[in-house]
Amino acid sequence: EETVTLDPLLTEALFKVAGGVKKGETLPQEATVADCERRFEERLQAWHRVDVPGFEPREKKGPVAKILVAAGRAAGHNKTSVSGLETFRIDPEDLARYGKRLFNCTCSVAELPGKNVRDKEVTLQGHCLREVVDHLVKVYKVPREYIDVAAPKR
Repeated sequence: EETVTLDPLLTEALFKVAGGVKKGETLPQEATVADCERRFEERLQAWHRVDVPGFEPREKKGPVAKILVAAGRAAGHNKTSVSGLETFRIDPEDLARYGKRLFNCTCSVAELPGKNVRDKEVTLQGHCLREVVDHLVKVYKVPREYIDVAAPKR
């Protein structure tokens, strides 16, 4: 395999750890290209960009937050909860408004618990997981891999 001679800057960037060099330990003077690439990618910080037509692109640290569609029971009634819509610039109020007509059920919007949380959750009456997922994919063009479905436990 091809090897690369490391200069001090590259050695520090790829091999030096936060605590510094331990006594008796020396940093390498040469490394393989594959090892340099692997170490470089490990040190990169993950970012994502969400492009929605009609909106400015949004770039954030970390992986893309997925939309969670979950079924459950509350006060003896079946319910479907949808959260994480803001990542894809979907207005929860719009989904609730259209959900009343599309799924023929009662819908409500509530803020998620916690401090500094701006996200909202849409709650629909009844179990309509498949319908909600299909609607998000067809109408809002959300890729299926960014939707997590949590079915009720039986």
